[in-house]
Amino acid sequence: MAKLIEEEKLNEGEDEMDKVTCLAFILYHATEDPEVRGKAVDLLNGETDLRALKADGGMLHLVETAEAVFKTQPINKEELQRFVEENLLVEA
Repeated sequence: MAKLIEEEKLNEGEDEMDKVTCLAFILYHATEDPEVRGKAVDLLNGETDLRALKADGGMLHLVETAEAVFKTQPINKEELQRFVEENLLVEA
């Protein structure tokens, strides 16, 4: 039973990570604004979080829109993977 609960928590964490990755992808492609794109990459890399972006008055509407898109429209997995490969910073 404990193992099942542990696996559920792991899956919840993966879902949250997938959500954050998708939101970063949507934000990045929603605009050509380099500041917004930079914040999307920061979100992808864990340098900021959704709470901080929502606290930024200029980003609140964009984040809420990205969340609505995430819930209602499928994401192209190949484009998402390409976005992650191009923008995710991996420390050696």
